[in-house]
Parts: sequence; C-alpha cells; structure tokens
Amino acid sequence: MEKIAINPNWGLRPKEESKNFFFEKKKQKTFLLMGAGGRGHIPCKGYKKVFAELFSKSDLLLKAQTMNGAESLVHTLLASGIDTVFANPGTSEMHFVAALDRIPGIKCVLCLDETVVTGAADAYYRVTGRPAATLLHCGPGFANGIANLHNARRARSGVVNIVGDQATYHRALDAPLTADTEGLAHAISAFVCLSTTSAEVGQHAARAIEAARQYPGRVATLILPADTAWEEGGVVAKAAPPAPPAASGGGATSTAGPTSVAGSMPAQASGMMRARRRHCWVACSAGSKG
Repeated sequence: MEKIAINPNWGLRPKEESKNFFFEKKKQKTFLLMGAGGRGHIPCKGYKKVFAELFSKSDLLLKAQTMNGAESLVHTLLASGIDTVFANPGTSEMHFVAALDRIPGIKCVLCLDETVVTGAADAYYRVTGRPAATLLHCGPGFANGIANLHNARRARSGVVNIVGDQATYHRALDAPLTADTEGLAHAISAFVCLSTTSAEVGQHAARAIEAARQYPGRVATLILPADTAWEEGGVVAKAAPPAPPAASGGGATSTAGPTSVAGSMPAQASGMMRARRRHCWVACSAGSKG
C-alpha cells in the first residue's frame, strides 16, 4: 500500500459498490480510498476537490484493488470472443452476476428457467456459429437444463456452461443444493473442469471455450465455487483460435480454404450453418402461422 499524489488528469470517476465509494482510473486500474478513520466516503458532486482536500489533511492511502475470479472470467470470455450469457442465477453466482453488470461489452440475458437458458444457448450457436455462455445455479439448476444440453450435444452446438457451486470450504456441510455437479456434467459435456482457486478461473474458462469451439461444436462445463468468484487474484486468459476440421475421406486433403463463417466456423461448416439457419427460419415461420 503506497501513498499516491493526486493528479487532476487521472479522469477519476466515483463508483458506489457495497455502500463504499471507489475511484477508478480510465485504464481499468481501480483504487479504494482509505484512511486511519476507515474508508473514505466522497460525494459524487465535487468529488475531486473533496478528495484532494481530504488527502492533504489526513493520512489517506490508496490501495490498488486486484481482480477477483468473477471479473477474470468475464474478461476471459470477452477476450475469447464470447459476449453473450444466458442466465438463471442464484446466490452462489451473485459475484459473477455483479461482474457481468460492471464490465462493459458483455450482454447478460436473464431467462425464466434453466431449460430456456440452455435452449437459447443451443439456438444461438445454430444461428450464429459462435458459442454463448450459460449461467446455471448449482447442480440442480444444471440438471434442470440437461434436456436442451442433450439437444445441443446431438446438434453439435458449442455451448460454454458456467455452473455455480457452494464455496469449497462449505461443501463438507452438505447444503441442500450440494450435488455431484461434475458427475452430471460428464453425462452431457465433452469437457468438464472444476476451479478451486480464483487464479485458475481464467485459464479454466479459456480451456472450456477452446473445447466448445472444437469443430463442429461441443458442450463444455466450468464449475465455479462461490469463493473462487469472490476471492482476489483472478488472471485473465485467452482461448486459442479454433482449429480447422480434420480432413475426411481416408486422409484426403480438403480443398476448402481457411475462410470462416461468423468469425469462428471453418469454411467446411458453412453449408451446415446455412442449412441450420434455413431450418430455424422455417420452424419460426411455421410457428407464427400456427
């Protein structure tokens, strides 16, 4: 913790979080105003002047705030090209929900129940050719959405599931929603990973995204205990670009070029994606006429 002189060119702006005021630099560097009397409460109006006066009159300190696991997860999703999350969260996922709200660039769609969440993610991939993320509440919430994840797996849709869980130290108490989430996930997912520390969350998310984007599309599941989301020490990662599909026909070389559909699908998948879009359009048209 070090004392930092006030610079009027910082472009500081106040942000209220958990009933405390924070100050944020433009380059995503966040500082918490602290002093001998506790945390500083700076009014929104005229905050720069008040901030400077308090700094000069008392021994106030600026403490750099590190990124928590939930924030690193959101930044990893964005860095890897995922900007849409279909969600039906519970209390275990509130820190991730807060990060979705704070960090610009990502769209969170609240859904009525888990079947809507997983069905929407499946449809999103069929239409766009890009995976979306889901946010589900613990093992029972994930179980509620398995039917449409089965459909996604059969349709070769890429989906990244983020499933909340009890804090790692709380699981031994066998809370009502404690379940064998890993076992449930293995039944429907090509990739399953359980994070145990906030530092692992970003890297595990990147691996899940890589698995979901593997041609022609797979279901991947990341289990996120609550303490890995709220603890500091998160690290942003970036998923590797999707690999082209293997050549078919007994090792014959494909003549398709490296062009892509919707920025992520290989050229060989373009016909499949066009067929999927036609199918979705016909189904929607028939439904509206009925």
